[in-house]
Amino acid sequence: MANLDTTIPTSLKAALDAEVTRTKGTPSSVVTAALSQYLGVPVHTLFQVSISGALVAGVYDKEVSVKSILQHGDFGLGTFANLDGEMVVIDGRVYQVQGTGRVSEAAPDAGAPFAVVTHFSPQIDVETVPVASFKDLEACCNKYRNSGNIFYAVRLDGHFGRVRTRAVNPPQRGTRLVDAAKVQSEFNFTDIDGTLVHTGGAGVKAFRKVFATEFSAVDGFEKLKFAGRTDISLVREFFAHHGIPATPENFARFFERYVFWLDHILSHSKTETCPGVWEMIHSLRALPQPPLLGLLTGNIRLGAEIKLRHFDLWKEFATGAFADDHEDRDQIAAIAHRRAGHHLKHPTLT
Repeated sequence: MANLDTTIPTSLKAALDAEVTRTKGTPSSVVTAALSQYLGVPVHTLFQVSISGALVAGVYDKEVSVKSILQHGDFGLGTFANLDGEMVVIDGRVYQVQGTGRVSEAAPDAGAPFAVVTHFSPQIDVETVPVASFKDLEACCNKYRNSGNIFYAVRLDGHFGRVRTRAVNPPQRGTRLVDAAKVQSEFNFTDIDGTLVHTGGAGVKAFRKVFATEFSAVDGFEKLKFAGRTDISLVREFFAHHGIPATPENFARFFERYVFWLDHILSHSKTETCPGVWEMIHSLRALPQPPLLGLLTGNIRLGAEIKLRHFDLWKEFATGAFADDHEDRDQIAAIAHRRAGHHLKHPTLT
C-alpha cells in the first residue's frame, strides 16, 4: 500500500472525520473509497460468477471463460464446467485441480459456472506464529478481521507439516452438489514443500559454513527463507546482501565447497526419511502400469544426489530437474516435464 501526504481544506477534514465516525472506519478507508469513486478505479471489489445456490441446485454449465474471470481479478477460487475440478486463481494464473489429482494451468477458453475473484492488494502483511491446527489458523486470521460483514481475501505462504485437500469429480448432469461431493477425491500431503527426507538441517549448515569460510560472510544468514527456494537464488540473495559479485566464478567456488561440507555434515547428522515415502514408492511400483518417477527440486543436482544417496533413494528416480537447470522453480518444472517425455514412448504426463 502507498502512503499519501496531502493538504486539504479544514471543511473537508471535518467532513472526513464525521464520515470516519459514522462508518466506524479509518481515514484511509474513507479517502480510498472517495478516490476510487471519483477516478473510476475499482478498489477492493469482489467479482462473483453466479451464486452458490445455483451450484447447490446442480447448475454446472459454463457461464464465463477463464479469460473473462482474469479481467476482474487475479486471486480467488471457483470451479469448472461440469464440476471438473477446483479452480485456484493466484498471481493472475488460473489452475485446475482435478479429482484425479492432476493440476494444470487452465486454458483461456475454459468455462466456469462459479468463481469469486478480486485484485489482490494486501493492506496487511504479517508473519504469524506457528499454528498446530486449522482451528488455530482461523483464530490467527480472525485477529486481522474488523467485521463479520465484510469479505476478506487472505493469502497464506509458508511451510505446512500436513494438509488434507479435496477435489470434485464430474458428476452426471443434474446431480446436486451435496450428492456430487460424496464422491469427491481426497488427498493428504505432508511436509508440503515437497520434502522426501529430513537431513537434520545439513543443507542449511553447509550453506552457513561455506559463506563463513570461503567468503567471510556471517551476518544476515538468519534472514534467508529456504522453503520453496532454489539453491541458486539463495546464494544470489546472500551475495547481494554482502556486496559479493554474483559471477560464475563465485557461484562455482561456493558450490564446489558446498557439496563437500554437505556430505561431511550429513554423515554426522540425525536424519530420517519422511513418513510414507517408501510406502508411496512401493505402491507406485506395484501398479499394473508403474509410472515414471522423476525428481523436481530446487537443490543443485549433486546436492540432491548426496542427500538422496544417504537414504538409498537416488536410484528410485529415472529423471529429474534441478537448480542447475534454471534458477526459477516454474522453469525447473517445465524442464522436468520435457525430460520425462523423452523417457516415455507414449508420454502421458500429469
